[in-house]
Amino acid sequence: YSIMASILKVDKIRVTGSDSDTMSFDGTGNITIPKNVTFNGAMAGSGMHMIKLSSTSVTSSVASVQFNSSIIDSTKYKTFYCTVHAAMCASNNYDLKLRFSNNNNSGFMTAIASVNYEGVNHSDDNRYNNRGNYMISEDEHTDTTYGTTGYIWIYGADRRTSNNTATNMYAFGEGFAQNYGNTANFYVYQTRCLIGSGSDPLNGIEFSGNSNITGGTFTVYGIIA
Repeated sequence: YSIMASILKVDKIRVTGSDSDTMSFDGTGNITIPKNVTFNGAMAGSGMHMIKLSSTSVTSSVASVQFNSSIIDSTKYKTFYCTVHAAMCASNNYDLKLRFSNNNNSGFMTAIASVNYEGVNHSDDNRYNNRGNYMISEDEHTDTTYGTTGYIWIYGADRRTSNNTATNMYAFGEGFAQNYGNTANFYVYQTRCLIGSGSDPLNGIEFSGNSNITGGTFTVYGIIA
């Protein structure tokens, strides 16, 4: 006997009891999904996939913003991408930093960072080596208009090469902020960082400043290559 394949032709799919479409299709095959989508299995296909894992918007004063092992899962993702939007601290002249953990934020790995800063609207440029944290910005002004905005890439989060030998973990990115000493000046901070030692994988990160964080949105993405 033979089984005939069937073709289901639809323009829209709606969940029973819902007043809006869950999925719609146009005449060229494009798919629109206005609802949240959860993937429990592995994603396949060519190219790079960026998955939004979590986002925290600070609306009241907190000591730090942490993402733990339920989000930072280096068994699934070797690479993470983090964004910071309009982050502020309670006190002026603050530094905003990122720390990395291999024990679910109970403690943090050593970091060795190089920081280049460049004036955006002026000519003050310099470089610092051997910084003990990943610096997103330094000496910043608490400003509800600007804050600190930037991005960070974290590579080698699983601490393994393709042949399963231990490897280093690195982070690099840029931050943009207004200077405390002269509020007319804006700076870009470029940071490169070697993280930890040994072979323990990443399973937590923490954003913090010299004083409590009072605003900003912090978002983490996982990259599937």
